[in-house]
Amino acid sequence: MQIQFSGIGVVDGRGKLGDSVFFRNRYGAAVREYVIPTNTITAARKAQRDMYSDLCALWKSLDPWMVQEWNAFALNFKRTTTMGHKYYSLGFLQFMRDNFNRANIGLSPLLVPTAHVPFDKLARIAPSATSSTSWTLAGSLVNGGSFVPIDTSIAIFATSERPLSNFAASNRFRNIGYIAPLSDCFSFDFYSQWVAIYGAPAGNARVFIRAKTISNVTGEASSWLTGHFVTLT
Repeated sequence: MQIQFSGIGVVDGRGKLGDSVFFRNRYGAAVREYVIPTNTITAARKAQRDMYSDLCALWKSLDPWMVQEWNAFALNFKRTTTMGHKYYSLGFLQFMRDNFNRANIGLSPLLVPTAHVPFDKLARIAPSATSSTSWTLAGSLVNGGSFVPIDTSIAIFATSERPLSNFAASNRFRNIGYIAPLSDCFSFDFYSQWVAIYGAPAGNARVFIRAKTISNVTGEASSWLTGHFVTLT
């Protein structure tokens, strides 16, 4: 829980405190009641927990010199909390972050960190439905494909269908796959990957997509880009 004070009062906060959850939305600081999830054992959540458990077990099995390598490597990354405070990552957190990213693009975990290798970033994404059974994600990369395809993959996440009135992406994204772009501009059909996760769409609804590039070498990732489109009946 992070709290920001001004004078004698609380002006902002992040996280859970008692039965309340403090967060920030587009209107500013907000608070809501803490709600216990009703279904905590979905297949997607179990897969994430299994991945986390496997990586934790791997971390505990590392030789001491490997742990020291990760701790030293983490000092290269200064991060910012949601409250704007600067901090350096821990070796364990860097190990988990990079290897989670690698798992999202089908790669095995790193036992020791790898020196930074330039990798391309997303410039834009544009999801669309060209028919009821053909959904396309088009986009482009910042550096004109100069690092592609050897060093970069694109991880794709999506939500289930949402009402047309919903214009705000929620945090309920699930990994639907990844691609290795072959040029600075890419376009591929992701309908079958989405159906494999969520089942056949009803149509006339909104789906949110987010994507990021991940280094095939280090597991570093770019920032997310988010888009949405309307499914067809």
